[in-house]
Amino acid sequence: AGARVVLNRALDFVLRGDANAEAGSAEHTRHRNVTRLGMSAGAGACASMMLAYARDADYPHALRSTDLDADPHVLWAGGVAWDLRASAGRLVPANVAPDTPHLRTAPCAPRIMPTPLWDGWMAAVFPDAAQRAWVLRLLGASLVGYAQKQLGIFGGEPDTGKTTTLELVASALGTGPTGYATMADRRLLGDENHHASILLELSGRRFAYIDEGPRRGKASMERLKALTGGGHMTANAMRSNPVTFKPTHTLFLTSNDDPEL
Repeated sequence: AGARVVLNRALDFVLRGDANAEAGSAEHTRHRNVTRLGMSAGAGACASMMLAYARDADYPHALRSTDLDADPHVLWAGGVAWDLRASAGRLVPANVAPDTPHLRTAPCAPRIMPTPLWDGWMAAVFPDAAQRAWVLRLLGASLVGYAQKQLGIFGGEPDTGKTTTLELVASALGTGPTGYATMADRRLLGDENHHASILLELSGRRFAYIDEGPRRGKASMERLKALTGGGHMTANAMRSNPVTFKPTHTLFLTSNDDPEL
């Protein structure tokens, strides 16, 4: 759709040619080509070619989408870039040009205000004040785009609010292609084979969680270290060339039983 919009906009600036010019002349050929681009079939073919060029990693103007939001201290929310370093008791906008392109925007603008429902929920799930403070600090660290070299494990009996807590944080940060958060595929810690596209889902994220403890086995432990070690990762989408990216996520895990680590 984006390529079609660009194409339609470009047609406003090109020379239209002359339909009454002699057949085979430059003016007549130009008119014929512009007319074809204005039709659905011709425009679709041209848009497909434009997308093919843009998706080529060797294209001079190619840019990975995650590079548009590469500053780990800037959090885009509500269409505003917020400076996480300066925002302590109050929110401080980052010194970023308002027309700077960015990828990930949380669905709602943050506001420093009383949160009685959230406070009540956290007190119910984590009755111990010291433990609750630690959990809140770790969740807050996930807002910054550094790969925290640690794994937050929410363990305990079933139906005690572990997964719901992570889901609430993810919903505030935004999920889907334009969100900061994702529920990582549990196969990342399994022994079975899987396509590297599920690893690529972590690219550009800041908050990721797996709703299942790791399986026993050497492969699971090696993968867990790779996911939390902060080193560069290599993955690829379906039928695409591999890409290497620096992780920006903090990984959380829920488990009813103590995982074998």
